[in-house]
Amino acid sequence: DEIIPFAPEWVLIYVLTFILWGAGLISAAWQKEELCYRLFAAAGISYLICAVCFIALPTVIVRPEITGNSYCETLVAATYGFDVPTNLFPSMHCMMSYVIFRGITLSPMYSKGYSWAIGILTLLICASTVFIRQHFFVDAVAGIFFGEAALQTALRTNLWTVFKKLNKKLLKIGD
Repeated sequence: DEIIPFAPEWVLIYVLTFILWGAGLISAAWQKEELCYRLFAAAGISYLICAVCFIALPTVIVRPEITGNSYCETLVAATYGFDVPTNLFPSMHCMMSYVIFRGITLSPMYSKGYSWAIGILTLLICASTVFIRQHFFVDAVAGIFFGEAALQTALRTNLWTVFKKLNKKLLKIGD
């Protein structure tokens, strides 16, 4: 991590995370029912993994002082202002971006080219978390690893039915 330079311009990729998450969750809702609920189960499992890790392995990052006033440096400073430098392992930004990418690869709605583009964006987002000092390199790698573990759990179990029942109960569908 010490040899990786601080690069404030990567904040422009970092903010794309929120667009990817929103578009990805909307995309998941358009899938066939079972895939939709499996993807939401993977997201829920991801959050649970993060909660356990954040409690069991509390981590902190020392961020560089922002001395310039360029657009990117101002955006990094704003990011630092609303996102505390704790709860790093695994990177939730990387994990959720990866889960959304994998959901796209599983969907028959999207071409391989689109899947590749989202895969590249996901890798750039993971890199951005390190370049703007939101995470350590190992946090990004762990985010991808645990994202795949969450997805495989959702795909190989019937946890998705819990999300289906909860959704129907909350929306009072089928009464």
